[in-house]
Amino acid sequence: EVFIPIAEESGAIVPLGYWVLEKACTESLAHHLNKKISVNISPVQLRQRNFTEKVREILMRTAYPTGMLEFEVTETAFICNKQLVFSVLHQLQKMGIGIALDDFGTGYSSLSMLRDFTFDVIKIDRSFVTDVESNPQMRSFVRAIISLANSINTPVTAEGVENAGQLRILEEEGCDEIQGYLFGL
Repeated sequence: EVFIPIAEESGAIVPLGYWVLEKACTESLAHHLNKKISVNISPVQLRQRNFTEKVREILMRTAYPTGMLEFEVTETAFICNKQLVFSVLHQLQKMGIGIALDDFGTGYSSLSMLRDFTFDVIKIDRSFVTDVESNPQMRSFVRAIISLANSINTPVTAEGVENAGQLRILEEEGCDEIQGYLFGL
């Protein structure tokens, strides 16, 4: 909550983001994970003129398969220049990189984003999952997001699953993927 905003404001997020991407690719290959990895991308990174070229360089240098990589972007990425961000994300998808809409429902949620861009995954923010057992309204929100995603043929991942009760409800509602401390640190 403190570090990332400072890194974005100072511009340090750009080289840090490239380092994180390269490290994630290298470590995944070194440990033979053979699973898709997700890397968060800052709105500041997406506005860099050479972002896609730098990503391509890192993927070539590490020999990481593009189909095994997913970038997570939050709704705030679209505030400043939606068309530029859509253009960059389209280029990344053409390279074979998946694009996930992260923390859905907490930022500047707009159905026009889902209309104007085909995301590979919609990730329900943990704030909806935390109280899904005790708050019927939260369960309704989760159900609505899953229903919306299903209607546009987009898989849904619920973030922040920490107990079996949350897992059970998300499975009942038809959530495609689950992530959180329930499954590992």
